[in-house]
Amino acid sequence: MIQNKQKTIKIKRSFKFAILLLIFFIFGLDVPRISTLAIFLLFYITLIKWNDINKKDFIIQSFLLLMFSFTYYLIIYDYGFIELWSAIKNVLMIQFCYTLGYSINRKNTYNWPYNLIWIILSIVAGFVVFSFLSVYSEYGYNELIIQREATPLWAGEDPINAPVLGLFASPGLCLAPLLFFGKDQLMKKSHSFLIAIIVLLLFIGGFYVNFFLQNRSPFVALVLSSISSTFIYFFMKGSKLSYKIKTLFLIVIIFSISYHLFVNNIYDYTRFPIIERFMIIGIKTDRYESWKYMIRALLNFTNISGGRIAYIGGLSYAHNLWLDIAYSAGILPLIFLLIFHANHLKNFIIIVRAKLPLPLTITIITVSISILVGFMVEPIMDASVTYFSATCFLLGLIRRLSSDIKLLEK
Repeated sequence: MIQNKQKTIKIKRSFKFAILLLIFFIFGLDVPRISTLAIFLLFYITLIKWNDINKKDFIIQSFLLLMFSFTYYLIIYDYGFIELWSAIKNVLMIQFCYTLGYSINRKNTYNWPYNLIWIILSIVAGFVVFSFLSVYSEYGYNELIIQREATPLWAGEDPINAPVLGLFASPGLCLAPLLFFGKDQLMKKSHSFLIAIIVLLLFIGGFYVNFFLQNRSPFVALVLSSISSTFIYFFMKGSKLSYKIKTLFLIVIIFSISYHLFVNNIYDYTRFPIIERFMIIGIKTDRYESWKYMIRALLNFTNISGGRIAYIGGLSYAHNLWLDIAYSAGILPLIFLLIFHANHLKNFIIIVRAKLPLPLTITIITVSISILVGFMVEPIMDASVTYFSATCFLLGLIRRLSSDIKLLEK
């Protein structure tokens, strides 16, 4: 009788968790109105438990984020860059996403901390599916995409340019290290196999979007993610030596095959535009000059109040999250966001050092690197508020996770 009751409770918790993942997946799909409503609904119906939490810390971080979004949207609304309703909706969505991330903790999350992997993967999956289907439905496997844009999957939307679609697909691409590292530290082999299949599909989708749209920065993020994950796996986390040897052997084989295929010119890879771009210009871009112009404008107190009046090399944006915020809305919201982001840096150090399952650590680090590279080279607030809100959700989740780690270590 007791076993049946426990089984029923387990099924109910699993079902509720599956519904939660579905809502996050829908949010990641970026469906007009529906994705926003999904987050608003989840915020409304979720019982947020603040057990063992530093309420002062949450209030401070939420206040900083609120002050950023409030001042940013108030200023750009005053300049006429956005409509009032959109500004209000965006402020609420950013705040709700951070709060939801912060509310996920060891007492209200089924199978914590392992299931944090599924929460992150559900949002990433929504992003990748959205970008993949948007590109595939328009171009299929056409390797010569000239326009570098695609009409969104959802009818009635304007075309989205390649870098924005690449932003959505990049986390799936950067999750590739999960295919190699940490599978031995999952609770069940079935979970390991299922995660491997999902990550492989996300990698294929992310690779397809960024390869055919000729986006370079996601591949830079992939390299950085791979280097970081390799360092964590071999030098910081405690997998068995036998697993490390097998993993190293597999990596050597894959690199040897790849080197043989590319160096010996078995196939003419230069027929692909992205290969040609890398060979001709590498990672050079006009964006670097726009950064210099914008930084110089801030130092000279030009564009200090926003308004997009500074000269940034003839580009429409500075192509950097923080600089574009200053370009549009001035120094005040920039200061709030810089403080907010800086306050979360130590949480990543805590998570890397903690005795967490390696797949969770790698998931957080690789997705975060993808986000950081996107922040560096894209005007995130103008590209997609949904994407920025998702990054706030992740920061909230990481902040609460590091808080739970501290409590468990006491």
